[in-house]
Amino acid sequence: MGVRGLASLIPVSAGSSVEWRDGNGPAVVVDGTALIYHAFRHGGCRWAAVHWPDFERVFSGYLQVLQKACASILVILDGATTHLKMSTMMERSQAKIQLARRVLQGGLESEQSNSILPLCTLEVVLDILSRLHIEFRVCLDDADVEIARASVAHTSTIIGEDSDFFVLPNAGYAPLQQLFFDNKALAATATVYTREAVAAFLCVPPHALPLVGALCINDYTTDTLNPFYATRKMSVIQMVCEFVRSHADASVPTLASRVLATMGLTPAARRFADITSLITKVISLYRLESTPLAEQQLSFPSSFVTQLQSTPRVFDVIIHRCYLGSPLVEQSRPASIWMHLQPLLALLCALALVRWHKDVCGGDG
Repeated sequence: MGVRGLASLIPVSAGSSVEWRDGNGPAVVVDGTALIYHAFRHGGCRWAAVHWPDFERVFSGYLQVLQKACASILVILDGATTHLKMSTMMERSQAKIQLARRVLQGGLESEQSNSILPLCTLEVVLDILSRLHIEFRVCLDDADVEIARASVAHTSTIIGEDSDFFVLPNAGYAPLQQLFFDNKALAATATVYTREAVAAFLCVPPHALPLVGALCINDYTTDTLNPFYATRKMSVIQMVCEFVRSHADASVPTLASRVLATMGLTPAARRFADITSLITKVISLYRLESTPLAEQQLSFPSSFVTQLQSTPRVFDVIIHRCYLGSPLVEQSRPASIWMHLQPLLALLCALALVRWHKDVCGGDG
């Protein structure tokens, strides 16, 4: 969800249309989870009857275009969700469970069920990334903050589909919905939004954009700040931007106390401490000042990928059964067949030992 209503509010004219080809594009950091959903939604795959070679063709096509057109590419994927987003994710999980039930009963078409990923999707994607020699990371937390951190650290343009990227610190954001891949020419046309352009449209200083994201309705605050918006005579985003213009340089404790004062809460109120703590944490996240699991991510540099090619993987058996027709089956077959032969060889050895024992002992005992 990100910042509710922000993506539809910012016009395409606030971004710059650019063409990436022959390596003239910038370094990019890709929201891998968003690219997976994008591939499914544009690949015509059904959740209940996914054809993995079709998915691989679409997903690999995107990556190969970016490899050819951009200076470098880093893919970062989501992991477990931070506790701050637990209520939001619980709602989404419940909705997905109901949706999956209807899909399995044959009640929905693929275009209505494309918020659900098939089993083994992550394993298939990791194999595709390794075979294309693309550096990737799998976070143990939500990936948005780590993607923004990588964008700032490497001056990389973010490719994703989350309105949080309009307000998180970054070196440019190219939404997937406005990114067009030319597989034949191995080029891409993107609309890139800079922080300065987004801030100018919202009439706030660029350094105040994280405050806008933190104080609007988002995955972290959900409905906690509803009393803050209750007296508005304009949209939530407009009200927050107006508030931020007056408090752009305030300290976080001062900002939190003024938000709660607007909500009618005083330090003596029962929920004052809890809401203050939440606001402080969310602002810190949007400013990239606090990342609970920043150091706990699995990082796979491109130099590691060649080792991964020849290493039997934990999910070989699973992929072997569900990924027929893919090069992965050919790569994994030697390891998988040996794994399946081991019990048979052990049984044959045991029978040979029993027979030898009978021959030596004359058939007794």
